[in-house]
Amino acid sequence: MKSTVELRFASDLPRGRWSHAWGRSIVLAAAVAALGACTGEIGIDPALSGAGGSGTGPGTGSGGTIGADGKWQPGPCESAVNSFASARLWQITDPQYVNAVRDVLGITLTGDDAAISGGASTSGEYSNYSEGGGIFTDNTAQNYQTGALSVARQAITKMATLIGGTSTTPATPQQLDAFINTKVARLWRRPVSATEATKLKELYNSGINAQDGGPPNAFSLVLQAVLQAPSFLFRTEIGGGSAPSTSPVQMTPYEVATALSMVFLDSVPDDTLWSKAQNGTLMSPDVIAAEVDRLMGLPQAKENMALKVGYWLWSERVPVRPKEPSLFPEYAAVQQSVYESGRAFVNDLVTNGKLWDVLSSTKVYVNKDISSVYGIPGGTSTAMTAVNATGPERAAGYLTQPAFIAAAHKRPAINDPIHLGLFVIDQLLCGGDSGGPIPEPPANAFEIASQMTGTERELAAQRAKLSCGACHGKIDAFGLTMQAYDAMGRYNANKQVVKDAAGAPVWQTFSTPIDTSATVPEGTGPDLVGPLANVNELAKKLNSDGPNKRVAYCAGRWLSKFTLGSDPGTLNSCELQKVKEHLYQTGSLREFYRGLATSPAFITRNPG
Repeated sequence: MKSTVELRFASDLPRGRWSHAWGRSIVLAAAVAALGACTGEIGIDPALSGAGGSGTGPGTGSGGTIGADGKWQPGPCESAVNSFASARLWQITDPQYVNAVRDVLGITLTGDDAAISGGASTSGEYSNYSEGGGIFTDNTAQNYQTGALSVARQAITKMATLIGGTSTTPATPQQLDAFINTKVARLWRRPVSATEATKLKELYNSGINAQDGGPPNAFSLVLQAVLQAPSFLFRTEIGGGSAPSTSPVQMTPYEVATALSMVFLDSVPDDTLWSKAQNGTLMSPDVIAAEVDRLMGLPQAKENMALKVGYWLWSERVPVRPKEPSLFPEYAAVQQSVYESGRAFVNDLVTNGKLWDVLSSTKVYVNKDISSVYGIPGGTSTAMTAVNATGPERAAGYLTQPAFIAAAHKRPAINDPIHLGLFVIDQLLCGGDSGGPIPEPPANAFEIASQMTGTERELAAQRAKLSCGACHGKIDAFGLTMQAYDAMGRYNANKQVVKDAAGAPVWQTFSTPIDTSATVPEGTGPDLVGPLANVNELAKKLNSDGPNKRVAYCAGRWLSKFTLGSDPGTLNSCELQKVKEHLYQTGSLREFYRGLATSPAFITRNPG
């Protein structure tokens, strides 16, 4: 009995391009190792140097330079580079798989059925990069076969609607052709060739006998083949040629439609976008712009844009940042509310706000639990309500919100200036003038850290005296300005969790307010160096004329990586610099996404 299939179509991808792109994008294993400092706790993106341009020498933090006026400017860009990424294959994610079968077949996958290729990520970090990732193994193929079977079982119950026929009467040739040329084409995100259509019809007919299960079995076989075919599991951005190109590649209308739909819908093209690809009008800049505007107005697109901003701001890490129950017994009950508060702020930031709200807004989303636990008035029910906090402890924008502080604290108990500072140096300044990534910690890093006791300021002073002091000096200073907030994001002017003489975390109350001062050292940038009294002064400095351009370009760097699935800064296109500059000039995150998707560099690819 034919009940499962493992079908590979020889013509599933353009001949001559498959092995070239496969070797470049799929078999390439993840090679970015976490780099740390003396405590062995931190990691920073090794590609941070040159993040905004091409400068790498002294005074070139974030890929730029400090001019004679003391203000940061981006480094030079490559005017000859007209692409944001290289030609590539790109494995779809499990959410994209789930969304595709929902949108095309009307099949809803939930729970374990939605974990198609394996377990879901639990890091809260963006991971959908086209270059790198896990190797496609036999186990991956088996998982995809299981996923296809799960979809097929549900699809059989909708067989009359999807393909036609009954449990005993097969679909007509016309119905089978219609299914292949509409549903299969949408799933594969391109037209189905005559050869492929013939093979699918042969497969259907091979399983139609009553002893094999009849039409339901035949339909299941076809659907399993479709969902295990490379053209479903991998996106192509290689153009329409039959051989690898040595010059920039113009993507096909179907590849452009797929790229746009994945950016905004995280799914296959919808009917309107698909029709523009079919009739060829999508390649017109005016049509692309109109489609981008239409897509950006859809609720699903708004959610996807906000999700990427949440990855940049670390709010997506809240669910994976538990706190020590013995010290923070109330946090488990409020953790989901904290996450929803952060998401609401990010959604509002994308829809109605400006980039600078990250550093200056007093708006906080609260419900009754957050108001009760965090002392921020205004929450009266389980629903999130936007309030403008009146106290200075919530006046430095996102940097003083419970969601950020809870997410940035990787430690579950004691205060964590390392990761608080790492967020600033990494996510807001793209490395500053650090001269490159933070080096790996010594082999005995954790042993050294375990022997340190005291307050976080005392621990930072101890780190400064060790060989790792140069690195921590660039990170810890920013985090020390936030020491009046505990690991779950509450403001405590005189109370803090510290390590006692035995190294155990305990609450300690001080007779004087916790010291939140710090001095930003040389090497971070001459426009940033100097004393800070607290996080409010840090936010004002980052939002001042000069440093705010660094922040805008760094935000653009991260968001373009998450949107494009690779780092376009490595190509250093002047088109990308235009989009970043527009973000700086307008502060509009919506306009940033629009600028990326409507840029001529979005529809071309560099040779791989």
